[in-house]
Order: sequence, then structure tokens, then C-alpha cells
Amino acid sequence: MEKRITIKDIAKRAKVAPSTVSRALSNSAEISKKKREQLKALAQTMGYKPSPLISAFASQRRSGIASPITTIAFVTSFPPSRRWDGIPFFRRCYVGLKRRADQFGYTVENFGLREQSMSARRLNDVLYNRGIQALCFGPEMAVEPDCCFDWDRFSAISICHSMVYPKLHRAIAHHFHSITLALSKLREKGYQRIGFCVKNEAVEWTEGLWHAGMLYFLQQYPEMQVEVLSVSEDDIMCVVDWCKTHKIEVLLEIYPEVHKILHDSGLVAAGIDYATLDWNPENAGIAGINQNAERIGEMAIDLVISMLKAGERGVPPLATAVMSEVTWVDGPSLRRSSSV
Repeated sequence: MEKRITIKDIAKRAKVAPSTVSRALSNSAEISKKKREQLKALAQTMGYKPSPLISAFASQRRSGIASPITTIAFVTSFPPSRRWDGIPFFRRCYVGLKRRADQFGYTVENFGLREQSMSARRLNDVLYNRGIQALCFGPEMAVEPDCCFDWDRFSAISICHSMVYPKLHRAIAHHFHSITLALSKLREKGYQRIGFCVKNEAVEWTEGLWHAGMLYFLQQYPEMQVEVLSVSEDDIMCVVDWCKTHKIEVLLEIYPEVHKILHDSGLVAAGIDYATLDWNPENAGIAGINQNAERIGEMAIDLVISMLKAGERGVPPLATAVMSEVTWVDGPSLRRSSSV
């Protein structure tokens, strides 16, 4: 990558202080007109281009008003009846987004693709006309088959795998480790017949990594039995008969409604335990995998800011995925103690 010419480079060539160059380029009356013109001409000859980020931050400091270039759009795709911030994982991601952005002087603003009279094309124009260059697409973007943006206008990244096309740089949890760690912990506690309940669309969103991790685990421990139930949202009640048929001892899931179904059906009272692949502190009584969603949000901000600084726009020729490691959290939803 070609080195960016800086004010210090110009000052060194002109044998003046960097502050003199800065004032000259800002048309400060403190510098004589002749000197200003000389330094401007030298800057042009050397190929100097002011950094829009530095200019934006300087303007923001002077006025106290956030510049559009320092605003990061958090784009979500939820109907009005189902708010994204009602889902703990997304809410935790947003906490990380905001925290990291604040550390670097940026602001995060939410834009909903399913808000009234909104579409991808209209949002594209709104963001462009406002001068917002950084986009962070939230989870569940796969429900937007026509996500049409003029990508060359923006530095854009996504959270998780859910944005199937185009393939942007993304920040994700380590799904392979999620399932292998969870199954290993359940094995340590003495469970032999494990059920794994997952919604159909989640298989695509995770690019099969949960299933790959499960197969790897079963290669290591062939004596273990893991049954998989992939269901649609409309058919999730079938988990009750499925658990009975397969004599499931513990159910590993990703969706909180399954917990209520297990309790309401009497399966928990009958001895079935459960754990989650998406632990959150609001349901601390449920054992499972902490995807460390706040960290995913922080990594997403790091990605998009690095693109802004490098002037990287559009769909990358080779997308990068950065992964946050997961951790296990014990809880009373698992009533067996360690036995291995």
C-alpha cells in the first residue's frame, strides 16, 4: 500500500514546523499569504490528501457535534412486532459496539430495514446523503434477500454469518468450539444421550459449523449418542415427543422458548435437563455457552474502523472473519455433577 503523505512530511521538506503547515493548509491568517500559497503548492506536488477522519474529528472537537463520517450505522432487519433489542444476544452485541465506538470517538446509530416505508435502496440513499460511510449489519440479515446497497460507497461489515450475500468481513463467535465445548462439558457430567435442537435457518447461518463440531466430537467419543432435531419455528412443539422417543437425558438448544416447552410439558420434572448455546446473564440459571457477544460487538467496530482508516470500500475480494472465543458457564439447569 502506498504511504500516505502527512503534514509532517511536508514540514520536513519545507523545513518548517508541522503546525505552520497545518495553519497554512487551513488558510490561517497567522501565516502570510505568500507562505500559505507556497506550502499549499508543495502539498499538492507531494500528493498530500487530508484524512477525512482527522478532519471530521477536528470539526467534532470544535463544534461538539458528531460528524457523519464518525457515525457508524448499525443496520438491523426486524419487523416492528419483534424488536432486535428484545433478544439478549443482539442487545449484548450492541453494548460492545457502543462501548468500543465511544472509546475511539465514534457514535453508533441504529437503522431498521423494516421500518415503515423503508427499503434497502431507500436506506442506501439515506445513509449516502447523510455522509455516513461505515455500516455494521446486525444478525438475521439473511431474511433480506434483496439487500441492495451501492457497496463501493461504504465500508461495511457484518456480525455473525447471517448475511449470506454479499460476503463481507465479519465478526463471529467460534461456533465449532461452542458445540464441542458444550458436548464435552455434558459428557463430563455423565450425560450419554444428548439432544441438540436447532432451527432450520440457524444451520445455514452458522455454515454448518455446529454440525461439523458435533461430528468431530463423536469421532473422539464414539460411545456418546447425540441426536439432532432441526425444526421450523412453527413445528418447535414437536421437541416434546422427539425427546420422549429418543430417551433424551439432556437437551442442548439455542432458542429460549424451548426451556418453557420443556417445563410446561413436564419433561424437566420427569428428569430431562437442558443447556443453551447462547448463555446470557439474564438467564443465569441456565447452564451453557457464553458467546461473549459484547466482545463480538467490539471486534465488529475494530473491523469497520480499520476499513475507514485504510479507505477500504465495497465488497472485499477475500472476506475476513474474526472469531471470539467462547466460554462455558455452569448452572442449575444441569442437575448432574461432574463424573468423568
